[in-house]
Order: sequence, then C-alpha cells, then structure tokens
Amino acid sequence: MHYAVPRIFEEAGLLERLYTDAYVGNKPWLETSLRTIPQFIRPRIIERWLGRTEPRVPPGKVTSFDLFGLLGSVAYARTGDEKSRGDFFAKHGRAFNRRILACGFGRADTVWGFTGGAAELFRAAKRHGITCIFEQTGCSRAHRELLRSEENARWPGWQPDLDAEQTGRESLRPLFVLEREEIEHADQVIVASDFTRRSLATSGYRTDNVVEVPYGIDHARFFPVANVRSIRPKRLTVLYAGNVELVKGIPYLLQAIGRLDSNNVDVLIAGPTNLSHDLLKPFQNRVRFLGPVPRQRMPDLFRSADLFVLPTLGEGFGVVQIEALASGVPVITTPNCGAVVRDGIDGHIVPIRDADAIAHWLDHYASNPAALAPLRANALERAASYTVEAYGQRLLAAIGAVKSA
Repeated sequence: MHYAVPRIFEEAGLLERLYTDAYVGNKPWLETSLRTIPQFIRPRIIERWLGRTEPRVPPGKVTSFDLFGLLGSVAYARTGDEKSRGDFFAKHGRAFNRRILACGFGRADTVWGFTGGAAELFRAAKRHGITCIFEQTGCSRAHRELLRSEENARWPGWQPDLDAEQTGRESLRPLFVLEREEIEHADQVIVASDFTRRSLATSGYRTDNVVEVPYGIDHARFFPVANVRSIRPKRLTVLYAGNVELVKGIPYLLQAIGRLDSNNVDVLIAGPTNLSHDLLKPFQNRVRFLGPVPRQRMPDLFRSADLFVLPTLGEGFGVVQIEALASGVPVITTPNCGAVVRDGIDGHIVPIRDADAIAHWLDHYASNPAALAPLRANALERAASYTVEAYGQRLLAAIGAVKSA
C-alpha cells in the first residue's frame, strides 16, 4: 500500500516499528545523493528505491535490511520459472522473519504481517501472547493456481514460465505451506474484497475471523487534469497497468483489440511481462507495450487515458481501478476483484474471459466519445469513497474489534 498501513498506524499513535527489506527514507544522505542523478538516466532500480519512503513515518521507527533486500532483488531476477520464484519467495520470507526476530518485538502487543512474510513471526509472537493480524493480499494460492492451470491449458505457450511447472500445486508447495501457517496463526485475517474471502472459503480455510477492508489511495497523487482531452487527437486511449500475465486476462484484452471495428483506438499496456514476446509481436501494430513504469510516473500515465481496462480473472482488489477512477478515467473490469466499479455508472463489469464484451465497449466509446463524460464525473465521485483516510478508518475499526474481543 505504498506505506499507507504504517502511516495510518503512526498517525493513530500505534506504530512501534516498521520492518522492511529496503528503504531510503531513513537514509537522507543516500536519498539526496540518488536524486542528484538526472531522472532520464536513472536506472530503474534507483527509481524504485527512491519511491521507498514515507515522510510521515519517523525515520527512527524504521528498520530496513537493505543489503538483504538488494541481494534478494538480484536473486529474484535470476529466477527463471514459477517454481524457482515460489522457492525464492518462501526462503526470502522466512529469512526476512528471522531478521525481524533477531531485533525483537519491542513494546508491541500486536504484529501485522502479510502474505508470504509472516509465518515465523506469528509463531514467535503467539508464544509471547502477542496478537497476530494477517493481511491476505490476494486470492488463496489454491484458487490462483487453479486459474493459472486453466489459462495455461487455454493459451499453451503464452506464459513460458508456466510450461516449466510440473503440477501447479506441487511446484508451489513451499508457498502453500507458508499461507496455511500464516492463516492458522492469525487472530484476524484482513482481506480487501469479497472475492478474496470466497477464495479462502473454497480453499478450506476458516473465514469466521476474516474482515473485509477495501483499500484507498492518496488523492493528492491521482487526480484529473482539467480540459486535457479537449486538446487531444480524436482517438480513444485505453490503458492497462499491472503484471502482463495470463491470470490478469491479457489474452482476452488482446483478442478484443483484434476484434475492434474502429481503428481510432490506442492501447497502452504498462507493466513487467511474463508472456512470450514472440506471441505478442502480432499485436504491436495496435498496442504499445511500455514495460515496467516507475510508480512516480503512473499518475501522468493514468491522466493520459480515456478508459482503463482490468480484465483480471482473479485479483485481491486491484488498487489500479481506484487510481484510474480518481484520475477521472472510467474502468472496464470483471467481477473477480474488489467491488468498486458500478456497472454502467462509472465503468462496466464484463464476464471473465469475454473478449467480445470488452471489444463492444471499446468500440462504443471510440464511436461515441461524448458518452464518456458522465462516466468520468461519476468516476470522481466514486473514487472519493476510497481515500487513504477512509481506508485508515476502516482498518482501525477492524483492528479495534479484534483487540476488544
């Protein structure tokens, strides 16, 4: 959440310590030095590191394991398939927990952990009588692997790292074990959507201690630009932002683009890709694949779009849909993420795997751009319910409930 959670805890007088694996905000000398490098020649890793700061969290309350984080980034970059990535995340999460435990809990009576990074931490905390709150950031591993297996069968060869898997569950067993340990030790499980809650239930996890807390964003960063569209060429600009992989529904978006009646559509896809570059080549005459975009540049990218499309098959929430709405950009998405978009009001809900439905709405607005105006106004109104402040109120209420139980 870009440090929204520790910021909320700090502003409520609750933060004892933030542990993280890379942080520049507690090293002002390093941050100043890195910012002297002109932005247009900064390596991507420096851009990302400069985003790892939150001025409203006192530097003295942050402990960062920076060398560990740097070496972890190098090791992750060397992973070649989903199995090796699963092994990496499991080992990295456990090693991260060991570093935290070597520093201790301080005066904390509650520990907040998240997917893949809390198992050992929770086990030790329970021995000290410390409350454990777990944030399940996405749908259950079992449900995600089911989706990946189904999509790999539908789109063979599209995501090469999936072809290297033996069987989905077997190859990611360390992560399944971690998830089960984390949920079993948690006094409370926080999810951001009913879709995530349902995925836990269908995977056999208890859900009586699950609380839904939808996310929020910083509206000081994401906002519309007045009259920007009046000076644009009369072409519809469509944006997708996120990982470019099968579970995100990217093949259905590409199918939809191929079925468009209108040629007045520009499509931008931002994010790291796990899909075959050879299979993406036929779409490059109508789609611009931007690759990873630094967080600092995302607000401008949202403001450049007329429509945002999130064709996901399974999303814990999809913060990008709020960022789009707050930028005055209507959203086309599926039911398998947080229930933010109101169908026909500030965007459209389409069935998963339905390229025709996506193509229909893209064609509709390419031919009738004026029809976007009421959706834009409604998008801004809807986004107002999803601020960091509103998220903080929901989050603190949920924590208060478990502490008073």
